Amino acid sequence: MSTRSTQVAIIGGGLAAFTAAETIRRSGADALMIHPQSPGATALWSGLGQAFGPAGSLLPQSAGSVEAAERVVQTLTTDRDERFAALSRRRPFHPYARWGLSRAEVGAHLKSALRSLDYAGIERVDEEVVFPTAYAAPYSADIVATSTRQSAITAGERVGVVACPALADWSAARLVDALNSTRPDTAVVVEAAPLSSLPGASSHSVKVATQLAAALEDAPGTFAAALEQSVDAHGIDLLTLPPCLGRSWTEHVEIFGALEDVLSCRVAESAAARNSIHGWRLDRYLRSRNALEVVSARAVSAAVENRSARAVNTVSDTVSADAVILATGRWIGRGLPGSAPLREPIFGVDLWLDGGPIRNPEEAWPPRLLEELPWGDHPLFRAGVATDETLRPLDLNGAPAVDNVFAAGRLLAGFNPIWDGTTMGVDLISGRLAALFALEYLGIAASREEMTS
Repeated sequence: MSTRSTQVAIIGGGLAAFTAAETIRRSGADALMIHPQSPGATALWSGLGQAFGPAGSLLPQSAGSVEAAERVVQTLTTDRDERFAALSRRRPFHPYARWGLSRAEVGAHLKSALRSLDYAGIERVDEEVVFPTAYAAPYSADIVATSTRQSAITAGERVGVVACPALADWSAARLVDALNSTRPDTAVVVEAAPLSSLPGASSHSVKVATQLAAALEDAPGTFAAALEQSVDAHGIDLLTLPPCLGRSWTEHVEIFGALEDVLSCRVAESAAARNSIHGWRLDRYLRSRNALEVVSARAVSAAVENRSARAVNTVSDTVSADAVILATGRWIGRGLPGSAPLREPIFGVDLWLDGGPIRNPEEAWPPRLLEELPWGDHPLFRAGVATDETLRPLDLNGAPAVDNVFAAGRLLAGFNPIWDGTTMGVDLISGRLAALFALEYLGIAASREEMTS
């Protein structure tokens, strides 16, 4: 087993970890990342993300009438200040509250974190707009995939939705029905080869994207020509495509560029659902762009002495570090255990739930919780590592458990990643803050005033 040394060890391979990594890299400090090569929860990103609290979604079959649907759409465009205030009331132990962040500070940190990522495929949404999704549920977002940005629903526009039976989670007819339920005669289904004639039916948009890329190589101009004919015939202002145009951001730009050169309307890619192409592109980009050294192994334990982390042990290496950023995620990334005892597995940090520590970790885990309620609002989906305002994990008594460890991302306690409408905000902001506080601990960070700018 080899031994490596660094100033900052970043454990994790998701959005929070890579945001921290980029912040550390820009500071000039020495750092390395510890994570296996398999993708984590970042690869599941749908293309739409929220940061200021939930805005809800509209399922057309539950709307009842056009008028009811219009009212629900209006609730999707709630002011961000109101959403943030509602979040504070509903989740008083949310990470934002624990760190003492105001709505304006959350927005400032979010902007800085996105800028540090320098990824052209993701951007912040400042206005209140609604986007269609692969499940035909209009959705409000604060962060959006650039390819999806133009799909925002606008009154008075004629929308063409391109069919793709090969993508099992995509139904052009269902999305058209959803759009027409709020504004009649707004949308039409568009058939265009090769997309509408790809074989099979897969829920993996990456697989369908691979099929489409091969088909476009064989007949590069056919797709654009077929779409152009439908756009002209139906007077389409916005063409919404299924989320499968390009396996990487570079490939997507090439395909979209060819379409935009021919078509007279706006072109957009829908948000996805599970197995998202948007998340896959983001994950691939983060990994390919990362300039830090990577230990491609899972961290299994840590050496702690006098409340200071000395080293992180993986299955193949020991990494000694002056500071550690812990961004291992929840169950997908194995940042939290899938069974008792309920403790963070690398440092043995106690978990917290709703403002207090879980004092019976051996008994707190309900049998088969993950299998039965993977997307539920069970209280344990808010359990995680609680931190002080500098993101250091807390022990049972509310004191920092380890002075030089800083937690980030979905590992954090106080919010439900599925229900609370803040997951991408928490990932990005905590990744940036954890890096800044780690740098401050090492004596090379910005001032607190600069941290909130």
